[in-house]
Amino acid sequence: MEWTKLVDTSTYFILGGLANSLFTTLHMMLAAKPTWYRYFGADKLAEMHEKGSNFPQWATVALVFLFGIWAAYGFSAAGAIQPLPFMRTMIIIIIVVYFLRSLMILSEIFKVIFRGYRFRFIIFSAGAFATSMMYYLGLKGM
Repeated sequence: MEWTKLVDTSTYFILGGLANSLFTTLHMMLAAKPTWYRYFGADKLAEMHEKGSNFPQWATVALVFLFGIWAAYGFSAAGAIQPLPFMRTMIIIIIVVYFLRSLMILSEIFKVIFRGYRFRFIIFSAGAFATSMMYYLGLKGM
């Protein structure tokens, strides 16, 4: 038996939907408390906010909607909510975006080892990779 078949396909999509729900919640918190931008490595957004710009909060709200939509696609692919349009295409887009984000882990490992960056940045990239794999494994089983 193939190891990817040990778990029902819908489980992978539910996990992906939950991960996106977590990202949605975290970004909602950032929009409400923009002083946290620096903690999460968004120094330029923190500087813009400190100078009185509303752009960081609007960009964060846009990400809240994006992650929320991606969560809905995960739950929809799992059959937990009604089918959404362009299901397969959207799942592929989600996989690609998270996988590309996860590639930052290579430079982040270097920065943590040689430049004193915080280890949490590696965790963020690992989370992106894990989320891409959840959607990939779900798609593979569709």
